[in-house]
Amino acid sequence: MSDYAKMFQQMMEQTAEMGKKFAPEGNMFSPAAFEAMMPGVSASFLEMAFGNTINQNGLDAKTRFLITIAGLSAQIMLQAPQLKLAIESARVAGAKKQEITEVIMQMSMFGGMPVTTQALQAALEVFNAEENGKD
Repeated sequence: MSDYAKMFQQMMEQTAEMGKKFAPEGNMFSPAAFEAMMPGVSASFLEMAFGNTINQNGLDAKTRFLITIAGLSAQIMLQAPQLKLAIESARVAGAKKQEITEVIMQMSMFGGMPVTTQALQAALEVFNAEENGKD
């Protein structure tokens, strides 16, 4: 399985987990059901958002994920599940821990230290899971 296929599979699994957290009483969200309604839409979105549709010769996947991390890190209400997914994806795309940490710290002047601290905690959780062999 290619790195892209693994990343996509992980994204779908994490999306399902997020759906369970958002609606634990009914597990209303199902990526598989969404995919059944619109076959190929999930893959198409990743292709569009991360470099194979919009400006194919522009930013690479690693840079796009670092930008995503920056945007999520600067939000007043931190979106931790999405941030963790972006951090994991950036690592798959070749981003170093230091690069991810620097991006988050750079956003402290836009989002403030409370949000930055939360973002750094999310990054630390991803890094720790990586070191412990958990995906």
